[in-house]
Amino acid sequence: MVEPINSQELKEGDILNEISEIIKSKLELIDSLGIKFIISLHKYPLIKANYNQTSQEFWGNKTLVNESINTFIELVKITNFKRNTILGYAYINEPIIRGKYSHRKPSNLRFIQKDVALKLLKLNSNKFLIISPGPGGHANGYSNFTPLLQKNILYNFHFFQPKEYTQFPQKLRYKYDYIGSKKFNKDYILERLKPVLDFKKRYNVPMLLGSFNAHLKAYNRTQYLEDIISICDSLAINHSIHVYNGHPIWETN
Repeated sequence: MVEPINSQELKEGDILNEISEIIKSKLELIDSLGIKFIISLHKYPLIKANYNQTSQEFWGNKTLVNESINTFIELVKITNFKRNTILGYAYINEPIIRGKYSHRKPSNLRFIQKDVALKLLKLNSNKFLIISPGPGGHANGYSNFTPLLQKNILYNFHFFQPKEYTQFPQKLRYKYDYIGSKKFNKDYILERLKPVLDFKKRYNVPMLLGSFNAHLKAYNRTQYLEDIISICDSLAINHSIHVYNGHPIWETN
């Protein structure tokens, strides 16, 4: 993920080019480490303030959605280097409409994701489009979800459950405490990830746990993370810990 750039005095094309140059400067280092990465942006276009992408005003406005897709495709074009280092591109990887009392996925999300996938294929790109069924990156989004017909899709989800543990470590002890009547252990994780695991077993499509972690001071944190990784590895689900640098409760350096 490219960190935010001060875009107040830049045009959108300038920002995309700057992002491209940053990525280019890191490619040799990333290649030397033998890892791959995903390019993910969270606001489209990058210099407009009227994009609240967690609102119905965004998802229900065809003009805004189309502008976001066009910006995304332009980013792909200028960073579509002939390198295997870039695994793919994420288009709004936590799609959600936030209400005052509840959250939901955008009703037109599947249509939009299909449109983006087709546009990516037309570029003759060998990169994945990373999508999440929503709402947010929650595993429950896979409960009633079927794969898109396009084959260039990497199906994404996030896992930060329970928040009392991943964000507020004084609340729970992994493998010792109970959440209601259920013990907080690997079985708890398996239950929360069941929609994802069932989806993977049924369709055997490429999947990615694109974001997971626990507070640095969480009790038995290493075991918690190892259990998540072992669950993913058992079904060949790719995984990426969030965030290596940049957030005080998950910072690893």
